[in-house]
Amino acid sequence: MEQPVWCAKSAPQDTDLTRYGTLDGTQFCELELRMYTLIKSGKASMFELEEYYTMSEALKLYALLQMDIDIQNARIREAEEQRR
Repeated sequence: MEQPVWCAKSAPQDTDLTRYGTLDGTQFCELELRMYTLIKSGKASMFELEEYYTMSEALKLYALLQMDIDIQNARIREAEEQRR
């Protein structure tokens, strides 16, 4: 029998993301997770990824998204350090 991809918890008890449930990430390849990130962030739809983007373009879009997130996180850290 196949393992479920997502197992939800009925009553959250932890303070981290696992309080909602557990995800079996072994059932996904890295590419699938990157495409999910693009869809979840609203940068591309599933339709767009299937019909309009080449794999190379989609991976470049993902890299740009990650770069933007890294810059935002660095700015937040810098602002916090300046407040101290």
